[in-house]
This record gives sequence, C-alpha cells and structure tokens, in this order.
Amino acid sequence: MKQKTMRQSSALKKTGVSLRSVLAFLALTAFTQSCTERVHIVPNSAEGIPVTFSVGSLEQVPFGDAVQSRAVSSDVCKAISFAVYTLNGDSYTRVQNINQSAGDESFGSVTFNLEEGTYYLLALAHNSDTSPTTTNPEKIEFSKSKNTTKMTDTFLYWSMITVNESTTSFSLDLTRVVAMFQLNLTDESIPANVSQLKFYYQGGSSTLDATSSCGCVASKQTEIIDVTPGVKTYEVYTFIRSNSNSLEMTVSALNSEGTVLKEMKFKDVPITKNYKTRYTGEMFGKQVVEGTISINLNSEWMLKDEVTF
Repeated sequence: MKQKTMRQSSALKKTGVSLRSVLAFLALTAFTQSCTERVHIVPNSAEGIPVTFSVGSLEQVPFGDAVQSRAVSSDVCKAISFAVYTLNGDSYTRVQNINQSAGDESFGSVTFNLEEGTYYLLALAHNSDTSPTTTNPEKIEFSKSKNTTKMTDTFLYWSMITVNESTTSFSLDLTRVVAMFQLNLTDESIPANVSQLKFYYQGGSSTLDATSSCGCVASKQTEIIDVTPGVKTYEVYTFIRSNSNSLEMTVSALNSEGTVLKEMKFKDVPITKNYKTRYTGEMFGKQVVEGTISINLNSEWMLKDEVTF
C-alpha cells in the first residue's frame, strides 16, 4: 500500500500537479455543486446592522366593510412571509427570508442583519396553510393546501429601502392584492349528496409579481371547497392581470365521488383588486345556468358588483 501511494505521488509530480491542487479542485467542485442547489438564497449572517421590520396595518379589511386599516392580527391573516432582495441589473437575489405563523411570539415583526446599502423588501400576509415561493419576487406562487384553497385573502408590501446606521426600523402598511368572487346561494338547503363545490375560472392569475402588485401568468384556476351544512356563501380569489378585468367562471356541485350533479357558468364576471363581486341566487332549484349575467353596480365600499341569477 505504501509503495502504491508513493507511485501515485510520483505520477502527480511528473504531470506538474500537486496533491494539494487536486484536493483544492475537489473541494471547489463540491462547493459549486452545493451552491447550485440554493441559488439566490443566502443564509442569515450575524454581521451587519440589525434592522427590524414590523407590519403596522393591513389596509381595507375585510371586504365589504367601511374603509379602514387594521393592525396585523390572526383574525385577518394567519401567516406572513418576509424577504429581502438585492437588485443586480434586472435580476433580484433573495438575501434574507422568513415565514411566520399566527401564534409565533414575534408574529408580524422580524429583525434581519443587513449591511449598509439599498435593498427591496417583501412582506406578504395571507391565510394559506402553505408558504409562498419567494425566491423570485416577480413570480410568487402558493401551492395547494389540504385545509385551505390555493389562494386566500392576500396583502402585500413591496418597496425599495435604504439601510444605514440611522435607519434601523421600518413600519409596513400592507395593501390587498386580490379580487374576490363570492357565491351566495339562496336555495332553501343544499342537497345532502352535494359534498363539494368546484370553481374553475380563467381571466385572473394564481402567480403574483410583487414588483407590480399584479398577476403575471394567465392561469386556469381550480378551487374545490368542501360543502359545510348550513353554509351557503363561498369565496375564491385571484390576482388581477394588467390586461384582464373579468373572469369566465364555472361552478360545479360534486358528490363524494367527484361526479358533477349541477353546474353554472358565468361569463364576463367583473373583477377589481380590493373588491369582491357577489353572485346571488339559486343553484339547485333551476336548470343548468349558462350565459352572460346583467350587472347591477352596488356603491357599497369594496363591493364591485352584485349579481342576482
């Protein structure tokens, strides 16, 4: 074994490559492979200036009430994601991030250690059971959850910030970035064999560009909501795209096996950020409903349109 090691060492010397160089190369290769798995994500550093970010208010909560701002509360949102980015050319790099849940001791407030400089700050409050992907602030998505719809009421803060010794705390005012479609059923009761309502809709987006506060993908969204006895109001959400202000909505009643028992289709459903559009009527006492519904504008704050079908 000793002779074999000596021969290997001798061979390296003949090629002009030292054992130390080989080891350094191997270490660099391992480091590079590791870094490619966490591109744009830098772990927290103990260096830098401690900077505290606190949610001061969530603007205009809830849909349909008087205009107001409300301090962050688990009654309004049950999760908040914070992220800090640098901008190099046209590319954002996430340098700090954390996801918080209602019940956490510091819910609504976070402290990051940051070097002096210019950054972009994201705060996203929501009610999903899953945390959004925030690696790229121009393409934020939520994944499907077992207990909630994929998209929920969502509030955003996005701004450029400057960090130095004299600016060590920021109060953040978040604004709603979704539109709501609300189905209000007036049937005396929902048939016992109806287990779920399926909402399939196009025209909005399930992906958010935080830099513009608009949806950035033409999504085909599907939300399936369990029917609860006695509950006749159901809600789904979407991010508004800059080139679209209406939805094509199909609502299907499903049994426990997923079979469609009844279906309604609504065309040209108007949507606006911060507003809800309410459709009210019977689903099970009528034949299949299809066609454009006439719109009656209701001036109540944050109620975009109220439609009776």
